[in-house]
Amino acid sequence: MTQHPRALEVVRKASELLSTPARVLIQGETGVGKNLLAYMFRTFEIERGRPFVEVNCTSLPGDLVESELFGYVRGAFTGAAITKRGIFEDADGGTIFLNEIGELSERTQVKLLQVLDDGTYRRLGEVRSRQLNVRIISATNKDLDAAVKAGWFRADLFYRLGQVVLSLPPLRERREDIPLLIRNYLDELSAREGRQVVFSEDAMDYLVSLPWLGNVRELKHKIESIFLCAGRQELLDRGALMPILHPGSGTVLETYPSRGLRGKVDMLKREEVLAALSRNGGNRSRAAIELGITRRHLIRLLKQIY
Repeated sequence: MTQHPRALEVVRKASELLSTPARVLIQGETGVGKNLLAYMFRTFEIERGRPFVEVNCTSLPGDLVESELFGYVRGAFTGAAITKRGIFEDADGGTIFLNEIGELSERTQVKLLQVLDDGTYRRLGEVRSRQLNVRIISATNKDLDAAVKAGWFRADLFYRLGQVVLSLPPLRERREDIPLLIRNYLDELSAREGRQVVFSEDAMDYLVSLPWLGNVRELKHKIESIFLCAGRQELLDRGALMPILHPGSGTVLETYPSRGLRGKVDMLKREEVLAALSRNGGNRSRAAIELGITRRHLIRLLKQIY
């Protein structure tokens, strides 16, 4: 969901590549939507009855990389009691998505490069070679060009994986998308929760001005947190947003100086609850566990303090 020219161009290029065998490398900061872009390829494959296999490279065990990627035959090593297909074989005829490719160890980079070089692989303990018949999509939040220059990512692997490189711009460079995304998230939350929350113009301007270092992912979590913390309020201005976005800043007590001790205690409770909800992405169950209370008690507190 974007109206930013550069992001639209990336989506357009991706759509043109769906039916090609090109190896695509998706780059961008954490939370910009790399997975969503990769899932365009997943939808394409699934609609045609072909596999799409996602692999998080950070979870590949260094000493078992070959067996995970390529599989093994019975008796190939101690404990290999059965023959097992590898990840590449599971993706045969479709697409394999190597997520967090920038986290690959040097040893794994070498193994992957060997496969990409000649287009064949072997199961561990197997004599015959198998033809690699998969398209490879990879994604990373690392600057692989800089990593190559620094010497910790292989240049030859980088060039083989990135036949086409798609770079998604961070949210702070496409601020025109922020109101669009916020309204979409509010519509989804309204449909789910059965109530409506609207931001005033000054509240929306403030949200657009924030750095959003966590990009779209951070924005989505924060809007959900604001929505859940809004209680019965339907229209939120900038003043109402501040204690939710910046719990513990003292804003709440300064805003309500005349409520007496009871009011200040309620506001302190409110700050603690909002802080817990914010840290847990708006998830009430996790926030309740952090606060040491039940979810029902948390909901009751939210009703009391709004």
